[in-house]
Amino acid sequence: MLDDRDRRRYHDEAEALLSRGSWAADDVDHAIWLHDQLETPEGTPDPVARKLRARLARELERRLAAGDNPAYRVRYGFYSSSLLETPDPFARRLFLLLYRGMTNFVGFQSGAHGQLDVAIEAFLELDRAVTAQWPRASAVLGDSYHAALMGLAAACYVRYAGRRELLHGDLHADMEREISADLDRSIAASERAVGISSNPAARASALAALGSCYVFRYEDDQRHSGSETIDTAITLLREAVQLAEATVRETGRAPEAVDDLRGIRDRLAGALAVRNTVPDVDAAIALYLRNRDEAASLGPGMTAGESASLATAYIRRWLLTRGSRRSGAGPRGVCGGIRHRRSRAPAGGVRHCRAVGRPCLAGAVVGRGRGGLPAGDSGGTPRGPAARQPFRPGVDRQEGTRSGRPGGNKPRPVR
Repeated sequence: MLDDRDRRRYHDEAEALLSRGSWAADDVDHAIWLHDQLETPEGTPDPVARKLRARLARELERRLAAGDNPAYRVRYGFYSSSLLETPDPFARRLFLLLYRGMTNFVGFQSGAHGQLDVAIEAFLELDRAVTAQWPRASAVLGDSYHAALMGLAAACYVRYAGRRELLHGDLHADMEREISADLDRSIAASERAVGISSNPAARASALAALGSCYVFRYEDDQRHSGSETIDTAITLLREAVQLAEATVRETGRAPEAVDDLRGIRDRLAGALAVRNTVPDVDAAIALYLRNRDEAASLGPGMTAGESASLATAYIRRWLLTRGSRRSGAGPRGVCGGIRHRRSRAPAGGVRHCRAVGRPCLAGAVVGRGRGGLPAGDSGGTPRGPAARQPFRPGVDRQEGTRSGRPGGNKPRPVR
């Protein structure tokens, strides 16, 4: 909460900005910062913040017409609507919490890492408020509650992905529980988002988020390392792909729908690669190739990470099939258990599984990049809709993560 002295100072700075005839980019960013200091869920409506919103709506509209900016687009959606102008204190608090969560999450994706914790706390506080007064809160938020759940799921997923490697060290049990709680929160939020999805596109996003969480759970939690976990993940992701394909047809191949579909296909391909059978790897390769061909037809082409994912899938297939070609006795050059303990990899080489003494593909050192899926991993930080459409996160392509590094993918003990 601001004290009176700081509020007066911010009012003076805001009024000085508002008196200018035109704003530079730095002025826009400063006005946004001032607005967020003056207008908070805990405080009362601020008249100067309201004037800043009105001016910012015009400024951001002009800038978005010249070029896309995900952070500006999210803020413009709030500033140009009446969501933050509602006189009802309860509704105002809900929408300000949603605003804080969404804007800080997209701000984190732009490089400000400290904003991720703020986003998660805002989403959690919003969820607690909705749960405490469900019928009333549901009537106020409408479909925005689905966006809030997806924001919570995506933000917790991202924070978990950034810390999951620590689970494979000698952590205190309390720290393990803290890290694992993010995956549990993401799964719970995704499941609820699936339940309240009002259209195929929203359901596809929620199913993709849930399926991706199950892949992490399969890889990281020994209690869920059975085949039913990865099978469930793939089933969820396949349904998500079907719904996303239907959305592409219904929207006449709208660019956003096409990008969502490519992102979900990428998630499904990563999950199939984690299951690591020849038919699954072949299916993953087919999905990567389909994405590659569509990307070429749309102009941007594949990213470096997407190319790495495709190359990794080919390596998987080679390792899975070369033994059967030589002896007919089945694969002998690759470890069948991708989550066994592994020795450190030699420089540029492949780890050997201590359990069976054979090379483990999951230990291969693979270049990281957007869309990249190092062997044995299902990805990391979401992008795509999570960055460009923050109201529908969780269906985006993924960053490569930890499998190509020492210690990756070994099962952590149950405590």
